[in-house]
Amino acid sequence: MERRILIFLNKFLINMDLIDILNKNSISVHSSLKNKEEIINELIDLAEFSGKIIDKNQVIKDVFDREKVLSTGIGKNIALPHAKTKGVSDFCSALITLSEPVDFDSLDGDPIKLAFLLIGPENNVGMNLKLLSRISRILNNESYRNKLIEFDSVDEIIEFLKEVQNF
Repeated sequence: MERRILIFLNKFLINMDLIDILNKNSISVHSSLKNKEEIINELIDLAEFSGKIIDKNQVIKDVFDREKVLSTGIGKNIALPHAKTKGVSDFCSALITLSEPVDFDSLDGDPIKLAFLLIGPENNVGMNLKLLSRISRILNNESYRNKLIEFDSVDEIIEFLKEVQNF
């Protein structure tokens, strides 16, 4: 019986979709934020709409602590702030597109136009890596990245991510 439960859980976790962790209330389109700190704080505020943040102060601390290790401005005009934390009950995320490029101390030196936050529980490193990988694959695709940046509505972003999330 225990083995069947583990197999079921493993299948569920492998098939977790981005739409399961990102809802339309956690997306902001063409935001006018001006700096890295504002962007990260707004992403965390948006992620709160998931109902999965149980300790916002812990989440803020963990995301900014992770950012101190190495900028999550990964290049190509995107940032992927992320953290494992005790401050969430389950995975959640948020996405912001920017009306103007913003300096984010990116690894390539270029400003960002899009930021995607992933927050996960400390005890699920495997799923955290799978979700980060899936998000990175989508954002590293130039065509997909440009479409996300150019969309004018949250609904367009949600529908597009539904189509490409298993890319």
